[in-house]
Amino acid sequence: IAESLKVEQLIHTLQSKQDISILFAEGITNVDNMGALFRNAAAFGIDALVLDYACCDPLYRKAIRVSMGHALSIPWAVTDNWMDDIRKLKTELGIKLIGCETGEVAKPMWEVTPTKKFGLIMGEEKSGLSANTISICDEIAEIPMSVNVPSVNVAVASAVGLYELLCRNSFDNR
Repeated sequence: IAESLKVEQLIHTLQSKQDISILFAEGITNVDNMGALFRNAAAFGIDALVLDYACCDPLYRKAIRVSMGHALSIPWAVTDNWMDDIRKLKTELGIKLIGCETGEVAKPMWEVTPTKKFGLIMGEEKSGLSANTISICDEIAEIPMSVNVPSVNVAVASAVGLYELLCRNSFDNR
């Protein structure tokens, strides 16, 4: 897929699946981070990405390079109506929305109960998730870390979050 889909097309494509995983991005403007989000999505088998209107173009040459070309192969949509489209995806696909954010309302990522249908929402590194986005989430999860380091890069955080939600309990003891 070489261009953005409409949210309705994503819903149509995913609605018959038993397991659904979507990576959402709010306000990601750094092309390196955007490319890394696509690369992480591919690494963990995410079905699609949904970007808000403020995100940078995942088809920017450097984003494609950082993504190792996965920005050309994973379905994605850009939305001009972020809150409405999140609600629509949540309702029509039956996904649990998990916001990745630090703060008092956040619980450790490993305390989030994985579900077969979920969306992980990542925010811009400096400002994080908007209050509106946080309000629509079913759970807010954080990656606990040293008090001297309040957060990690959004690409790293997405990899940790996707691992926790998709892979932590799926590996056998080899």
